[in-house]
Parts: sequence; C-alpha cells; structure tokens
Amino acid sequence: MVNAYQELQKQNTVKSNWEEDQITDELYNFIQITWKEDLSEAANSVIPKHQSPKYPKMKKKGRAPTIDIVFKSRYFERRFLCFECKLVAHSNRSQLVDYIREGMMRYINEKYSNEEPIAAMIGYTFENAVDLIVNAINNKILKLDGLTQSDKIIEKRFDFTDFANSYFSRHSRKTKGPIELIHMFFTFGN
Repeated sequence: MVNAYQELQKQNTVKSNWEEDQITDELYNFIQITWKEDLSEAANSVIPKHQSPKYPKMKKKGRAPTIDIVFKSRYFERRFLCFECKLVAHSNRSQLVDYIREGMMRYINEKYSNEEPIAAMIGYTFENAVDLIVNAINNKILKLDGLTQSDKIIEKRFDFTDFANSYFSRHSRKTKGPIELIHMFFTFGN
C-alpha cells in the first residue's frame, strides 16, 4: 500500500480539487501495478480488491456503504485487511467528522471488519502537517457521542510499516472484541 502511494505521489497526478473516490481509484490503479511487480510470498497469497462499482468484478459486492479497498486471501474467502479512505484537513470540520463517523465508527460499530481484529484508515490530505490533523481528529473525538479518551489516535506506529505518517488506535466493540486501527495519512501536493 505504501509503495503504491509513494509511486502515486511521484507521478504528481492527484490534484487538490479531486474527490475522495477519484484519489481512491487512482491509488487502486497504483496498488495493482506495484502488487504485480512484487514477487514476495505475501503478495502472492493475498490480492487487492476495490469495492467501487466502477470495477466490474466488484459490482455485486455489498451495498453502500462499502469499504474502499480490501486485501483478500487468494485461496480462501477471507479478508485480511480493509482500508477505508477519507479526505481530511485539520481545519475542515466536516472532513474531520466524516473521518470519524463515516470511517472509524463503521469499524467500531461493526459495519466494517466485524470479524477482523485489525483494520486501517487512510486519510488523504493536501496539508503537510499530519500532526495537526491527528490532534484535530483527537479533539473532535472527545466532542462526539459514543467516543471517549481511550478512542483517541494515541501513537505513531512503525511495527506495521516503516511509513512515517502511520498512527494507531484501539477501540472496544460491542460483540466482536477490540479492534486496532492503523491510521495512514497520505499527503499530496505542497
């Protein structure tokens, strides 16, 4: 995923007026390219899937809302890691709320990844101040119903990936046990 983002960033094709779905479509194209080039055992055991109805194989998958990108087992009908993507800026209240309510809360409320103990959020941003975005998300978490101090994005996390803009949060769920969310912020422009 990080390799695909880095290739996408190098190409400088994402524009500041793009919508979330446009960026996700372009990211998915780069995921396919980098995945095919990766000959590792991990890349051969899981395959990326895009949930957009634009892609023919996915047209009959789920009803809105659906997760944006899923890595599935090549051999079993099992998801390994799901990614929900959102536009986010530290000064845009509606994007911050959307990141939490339409992203994080879908995992916490078991609409997404209810069988998996780990999942991921990708925040697309045109700001280079990721720490400001994380602080803004955390401040907004404390103001929304159903979330507490323990739901905050609490630390940078490098054991999953060496990607510098990776963070971590842990959340309780009603029936399936806790879920850990990896938050990756992909910056474009500037």
